[in-house]
Amino acid sequence: MTPPLLEMQGICMEFPGVKALDNVDLVLKQGEIHAIVGENGAGKSTLIKVLAGAYRPTAGRVFIDGAEVHIADPRHGLACGIGVVYQDRALVPSLTAVQNILLGREPARLGVLDGAAMRAQAEEALNMMGVSVPLDVPVGELSAGDQQLVEIAKIALLKPRIMVLDEPTAALSDREIECLFGLLRRFREQGIGIIYISHHLNEVFELADTVTVLRNGVVAGTGPVSGFTTGDVIRLMIDRDLSSQYVKEPVDIGNEVLRTEALTCRRIGVHDVSISVRAGEIVGLGGLMGAGRSELASLIFGAVRPDSGRVLVDGRDVTPKSVRQAIKAGIYLVPEKRREFGLVAVESIMSNMTLPFLRDFVRMGVVGTAAERGPVEKLMGELRVKARKATDPVATLSGGNQQKVVIAKWLAKAGRVFIFDEPTQGIDVGAKTEVYQMMLNLARAGAGVILISSDLRELVAMSDRVYVMRAGRLAGEVKQGEVDGEAVLRYALGGV
Repeated sequence: MTPPLLEMQGICMEFPGVKALDNVDLVLKQGEIHAIVGENGAGKSTLIKVLAGAYRPTAGRVFIDGAEVHIADPRHGLACGIGVVYQDRALVPSLTAVQNILLGREPARLGVLDGAAMRAQAEEALNMMGVSVPLDVPVGELSAGDQQLVEIAKIALLKPRIMVLDEPTAALSDREIECLFGLLRRFREQGIGIIYISHHLNEVFELADTVTVLRNGVVAGTGPVSGFTTGDVIRLMIDRDLSSQYVKEPVDIGNEVLRTEALTCRRIGVHDVSISVRAGEIVGLGGLMGAGRSELASLIFGAVRPDSGRVLVDGRDVTPKSVRQAIKAGIYLVPEKRREFGLVAVESIMSNMTLPFLRDFVRMGVVGTAAERGPVEKLMGELRVKARKATDPVATLSGGNQQKVVIAKWLAKAGRVFIFDEPTQGIDVGAKTEVYQMMLNLARAGAGVILISSDLRELVAMSDRVYVMRAGRLAGEVKQGEVDGEAVLRYALGGV
């Protein structure tokens, strides 16, 4: 009997005070796409880092083609034929696609970089993948989809037998996702074994042959995808019945808390946008990628100054010229890119939670950490932030728990307007439900909530009304009682 391409047996991984993996088994066959799913903190990334050689397991064995291997470090992992494409891209924006693909492996002739050979090797990798990417353009200027292809080309050049992709579609458009899926299917036909990590269960059921569900560091279930339903996987992931991940409930609607009047900023492509939000409302902001939704949020939050137009809160003109002014007016933003704009990664959970209102904890010119700790620990308990203590580095948290910290820092003060920009992107089903509950609680407390989301089901399910943007302008409004996906898409695509 032919052994599997990869077998991980009884993998355990312990950190101080935390058992991240507990006796995990995983089998990957040649020419198979094997999906790994689970809540944030379930152990998915830890398992992959063990496989790649970034972590040495506390216990367990790894076999490739039936032979045991002891992977000492990532370089050894590559030598064993294991290539990993991580969620956070490792690209140098100022370098071209060719330079990024060959980075660290540049061919040289007589001590000088051989540009022709570099280009030939980059083209070879892309031809093998059956795709094309502008080779001489800095990757920072490429689309998210092309950047992802450059990342994969870096690995494909090494001709791996095992390829791991961690949340590869997080920033991709539908067209780019289709292109990626076609590429992965070609890799499967070539006999490459693929481990695919995703929070998008529809992708798992469309693409994967086999699925393994991790929960709290253990295997909750595994088998052919055809043997599971979406409900089965969700129940295995969260160990509780989740009849619906959306928790929208009726809330009394009050007076208008936010109004924008003809808000315009040509520099970021927003033109003449007027919207309103009332107390208790969750108002959706829909549209295709590049429609201007996040840009509008940056104007309301004072991150960018408008050329013209006004922002009113409770009827007062508060058009912010800075983020500080927006916060003072009670406008808070949970940004799309939490790692870049929502967190200070080198600081603790406590420091991140109290940062916007740090002055409240200053006594005689000194920040009182004892004064900080009480409110922070209370919020951590209420939001079920999974961490050992408030002074843990926020970078050590899973994506879902990091998102809770980003939201928690605004809960210390009673804001009037909360803007959630793609709040559930890259987090698991259970964490999504908790984010939805936070939004509902804010609305119930009398705040106005704006939800920006590319997930049409989420937008429709959670919104009382939806404004739809297209090309930086307001394309239409889907009113209460009429909110459905077809109406939103009709405006987004320019239909009548």
